[in-house]
Amino acid sequence: MVCLIFDYLPGAVSYFDRIGVKPVNLSVSGAFSAIPEHDVERLRLGWSVRSFRKGEFIYRGGNVVREVLVVVTGQVMIYRLTAEGKLCTIRTLGAEDFIGEEDLLEGGVTESYGKSVTQSRCLAVPQSDYEYLLSHYPTFARTRLHVMSTRLKTAERMMQEIAYSTVKQRILLILTKIGSEIGQIHGDELEFTLNWSHHELASMIGSTRETVTTTLALLQKEGLITITGKRMTITPQASLDGAHMQ
Repeated sequence: MVCLIFDYLPGAVSYFDRIGVKPVNLSVSGAFSAIPEHDVERLRLGWSVRSFRKGEFIYRGGNVVREVLVVVTGQVMIYRLTAEGKLCTIRTLGAEDFIGEEDLLEGGVTESYGKSVTQSRCLAVPQSDYEYLLSHYPTFARTRLHVMSTRLKTAERMMQEIAYSTVKQRILLILTKIGSEIGQIHGDELEFTLNWSHHELASMIGSTRETVTTTLALLQKEGLITITGKRMTITPQASLDGAHMQ
């Protein structure tokens, strides 16, 4: 949603040019459309754009959260560590997604980790500015509440599916979800670049890297997916199987 501010308000493109970030052509939700230009002009003086390399931590468990990050480009993985030190992926985020809202509103200390899956850029909005937008613009606040509510429902649904599905079904579910968020439709097939390792995919579905590797090979043999390098194609039947479980 970051570019929504600058799509709606005059003079914003030049601001992005000055900081070296090209505006992203994103679908608009209207969340920022009610914010007057003078407020954004004043607030954005304290905002910055940060770049993260692939594999770089955006934040770590135990950090005090004093800002909200908005993904401009790239993909980010949010995860936690179990008591045994195993990685448990909570969600994956892409352009327009907000990072750190829940932790900021809860009290500031996060238990999760954020890592850049690809080279990424994020807009950093200080806590005071984020809270100002929430308190002064009900439309913005309602939109953020809706997003967080949807996030919770999605997490609950994923937990249910993972608990009662086979590994094959879980992988199809995750791949279809990722593909629907970042991929493109070509004919009847869904194509996207899979930037997640087999270990990271395993952490999303509660399995092991070896099992994921074996299952992906099986899915290819069955013709449900094709993998060329990091490029993945999901067939209509595989997409239907994944959608059915949701």
